[in-house]
Amino acid sequence: MNSKEHSIRIEETPEIKTVKKMLFKTLNCCEAQVITLQRINNDPNDELLKSLAGLAGGVNNHGSTCGVLFGVAINMASKLAKDKPQWELFDEVTLLYAVRDYVGWFQKIFDSTLCRDRTGLDLKSKKGKIGLLSPKKAKGCIKQSVLSMDYFLKYESQIIFETEFSKCGTRHCARELLKKTRKSHGVGNQYLEQISVIFDGGLGLSGNTCGALIAGLLALGLKYRQSYNYHVAAKLRNYFKSFPPEFTKRADLLIKNFENKFGSLECKQILGQEFRDWCDFQEKRSSKKCEEVLDFVEKQLGTFLME
Repeated sequence: MNSKEHSIRIEETPEIKTVKKMLFKTLNCCEAQVITLQRINNDPNDELLKSLAGLAGGVNNHGSTCGVLFGVAINMASKLAKDKPQWELFDEVTLLYAVRDYVGWFQKIFDSTLCRDRTGLDLKSKKGKIGLLSPKKAKGCIKQSVLSMDYFLKYESQIIFETEFSKCGTRHCARELLKKTRKSHGVGNQYLEQISVIFDGGLGLSGNTCGALIAGLLALGLKYRQSYNYHVAAKLRNYFKSFPPEFTKRADLLIKNFENKFGSLECKQILGQEFRDWCDFQEKRSSKKCEEVLDFVEKQLGTFLME
């Protein structure tokens, strides 16, 4: 644990206690954040929880973006949706920038946003998965979860003065793929599509895990995860029930095929560059590479969802 982590002290609020408890009972760092907010608001969304099966351990234990980051970003989107159900492009881009600020904060505090860097483990191996449960590694995950929940509880959306977003374009990553999947296979829902804007450009334009790949994992979670709700998560659950085999084998294959095809799971590595802002993202979103990525995941899902 670095000095920056040590320097932050927070109050042991009910929310902080809950996120720690949920982390141990679900063994899913993304779900722990989302369940905590749902319990705070007494506002369960079981379909959303089902979709999150593959967002822990750096996307289904492949070491990419830390699941805590996904959980906080989803909470930011859920908060906005609760306060303002109907979004305009201005709201979506403002949310994206807020997520980008949080990702930048996380990077500064923890030195990396990637689970493989944070843990030093190969989470694709059985040894790596077991190693993640060691006291030292678990302590690091708790710290990330607690500090991030504290960040979310204190954050306020900032006013953005760049108002001509629509002149640049309105393309998305995860949302477009999720819409196609719902129309073609009946898997998905409009709420998930709405909040999925946060995954644009690799989570808040930060270049982390590709938004198209995340959309694929969300769809597989909805299709193959058994009914799941935060009341069940309040009870101690077997680790392997967090990752049902019907989901895991397909999610693993999607991730492996994706990495073999594009050489990385992270957006900035696939494109070879990062995004300056929304307009820069829109320019790159219209590139042949991004279209190739979305087409690839769409075809993979077409196979997996028909099985």
